[in-house]
Amino acid sequence: MPRTPSKARDAALARMRRINGWLIAGAVLGTGLLTDVAAQAFPGGTITRRAGSLSATPSSAAQTVTADRRRAARRRAGLTPPAEAPRARHRPQVVEPVAGGSTAAATPASAATPAPVTPVTPAPVAPAPVVQAPVAPAAVVSGGS
Repeated sequence: MPRTPSKARDAALARMRRINGWLIAGAVLGTGLLTDVAAQAFPGGTITRRAGSLSATPSSAAQTVTADRRRAARRRAGLTPPAEAPRARHRPQVVEPVAGGSTAAATPASAATPAPVTPVTPAPVAPAPVVQAPVAPAAVVSGGS
């Protein structure tokens, strides 16, 4: 008996449904396996509470232990905070206008208190000319259904 095109199409659709089902099941299984491998490769720790502690907030001992673990992890990773904040190596020169329209560099009078910085306004910039490329007429598309 010859196959009709509609039966061939129905058979192909059924085959695609089975293939899609197997692919989805394989993706879920693969994700689970990769999750298990990652969990075994990078074991984590569980924070446990003391039996006497029933409050909603963690106890100060648990917070201390957690903070100590974080600090130890940073040290292992090479991330330690600096002993003090960095300081500037040189003092910037302040440019102040001088009578007559020119500018002169001034050094701050006191090294402890820097001189106020005067804001500099940039010169206005002319907008770039807009060049439009010639537009080809749109192709006529029939609205077939």
